[in-house]
Amino acid sequence: MSGAGGRYTRNALRVFWGRGSLARLGPELARIGCTRAVVLCGATLGARADLLAELLEAANGRVAGIFDGVKSQSPVPAVRAAAAALQDWRVDAVIPLGGGSATVTARAANILLCERRELAELATRYREDGSAVSPKLTAPKLPMVAVPTTATPSTSKAGSAVVAPGRGTRHLLFDPKTRAGTVLVDTRLLDETPVELLRDSALSALTVSVEGLVSRSANPFSDGLLLGAVHLLGRLLPQLDVGDSTAGIREELVLAGLQAGEGSAGSGGLTTALSHVIGHQIGAHNGIVDAILLPHVVQRLPAGVRDSLALVARILCTDGTDLSAELIRLTTRPTAPSRLRDLGVPADRLPTFAEEAMSEYAARLAPGRPTAADALDVLQAGW
Repeated sequence: MSGAGGRYTRNALRVFWGRGSLARLGPELARIGCTRAVVLCGATLGARADLLAELLEAANGRVAGIFDGVKSQSPVPAVRAAAAALQDWRVDAVIPLGGGSATVTARAANILLCERRELAELATRYREDGSAVSPKLTAPKLPMVAVPTTATPSTSKAGSAVVAPGRGTRHLLFDPKTRAGTVLVDTRLLDETPVELLRDSALSALTVSVEGLVSRSANPFSDGLLLGAVHLLGRLLPQLDVGDSTAGIREELVLAGLQAGEGSAGSGGLTTALSHVIGHQIGAHNGIVDAILLPHVVQRLPAGVRDSLALVARILCTDGTDLSAELIRLTTRPTAPSRLRDLGVPADRLPTFAEEAMSEYAARLAPGRPTAADALDVLQAGW
């Protein structure tokens, strides 16, 4: 690695956590000069009058409106509606409230609003040789203050994948200027997050952490973050299986998700590519698909990444178990689907999903440059 050279960059990030951290919202908005922020969330949180009242009070009069039209998987119409709301309210900052879809929708709407170009012009495209080309998105972007309620790794990333309706096509938008500059992890807001939703998002965080460590773009800086995330997630996930978690566990899971997102920026893997394709086409949370496929992908990783896998095994397999077996133990539970067929994935769609995964940016960064045949092998093992 030392001979090949490399690069690692990161945006400035301020993270506040603990009960009462939401009180930092007003001071943070004032610090960035914001007077008209908008809150972006889904309908469930949008119906929480008590939570929104607390958030508005914490903002000290610096919120111009609340958009509660965020949809799962960030479909294009919802993103366009969010961008229109930002324009109508003449906002100067964005507050994504919720999980990964809220953050992704906020970033994509931010880009649409500020770039003022068609989505097709803004999205990453691929050359004939398979290399990716991301357009330069040069317009200044609105600052983002994120308030996550799940352990999603999306909160600290810069990429935004939005789904075109009817076709299942995903448009990837990338702009580091849309990273959240401040993240507020308030323990009280996490108290009412359903355990299953928290767990599914944590499984996504575990997946991007493991795959980030063996990704073709791995580097020593990101490895440190990802190993820390693996350590936290390996310790905390089993505690969610014995019933509702304590506030401290929820908070630590969200922080692990932030670490996973920071460390996996610019990396990818076959599990992530496949779960993106399957998740948005059948309406399943990516974390559920990740949990089914990750052990099968790890079993098939090339020998060249064994050192990184050994580090993961040293953290997770404290009793000497096989890494794949330990991942199965961490990612399965009696009440959740354990096979793709349990999610309603039809066997005759597996070849199509395998082919579509090859166009995912995450697949292009997987070790060994997997083919559609490799992806199909994984899918059949998980079906």
